[in-house]
Parts: sequence; C-alpha cells; structure tokens
Amino acid sequence: MANQLPVIRVSIHEGDDEISIRATNQDMVGWDLERSRRRWPAGAEAPFLMTSFLAWHALRRTRQLPADVETVEKFIDTAYAVTADEVETVDPSPSAATAG
Repeated sequence: MANQLPVIRVSIHEGDDEISIRATNQDMVGWDLERSRRRWPAGAEAPFLMTSFLAWHALRRTRQLPADVETVEKFIDTAYAVTADEVETVDPSPSAATAG
C-alpha cells in the first residue's frame, strides 16, 4: 500500500515568505489520532481542516512555528494561507533490489 505525502505551502502572516513543507507519516498519523480524539470529520469532508492540521503538525515537528502559534486552533486563527500542493506517493514495501 502506498502512502501519499502532501507538500503544503504556508504563509503565517500576510506578506510573510511562504514556507513549503512535506507532511510525513508522523503528521498523517497525528491527524488520524487527533481527528478521532476530537471527533472531527474525515479529511474528505473537511479538507481545509485536515490541510491546516497537517501544516501545523509538520511545522511544529520541524520547529518552524512562531512561538505565539502553539496550538492548532491558534494556527488556524493566525495562518494567512495554507495550500496543499503536489502529492508524492511513497511505496513503503521493500524493493526487489533490497529483497533477499
């Protein structure tokens, strides 16, 4: 089974340089767990919420969040633009080159 890892472009404040960050498995699992905990709708039903969460989680993971944007709610309230870009498909199965 292949995983799809989005590249997300973020401008925290209007006029800020855009940050591009790739969501990883950590971020995707974080979404799954938080969505379940908070009873949020699935990503297909709330794509902007999911993209904002993934961006926040990825920026937090890489320590690129401003100090005043510690929670996902604050990120959603503060972020000027959050856009999912390309999606990279990653196949986690072993390749023929690494198989026995």
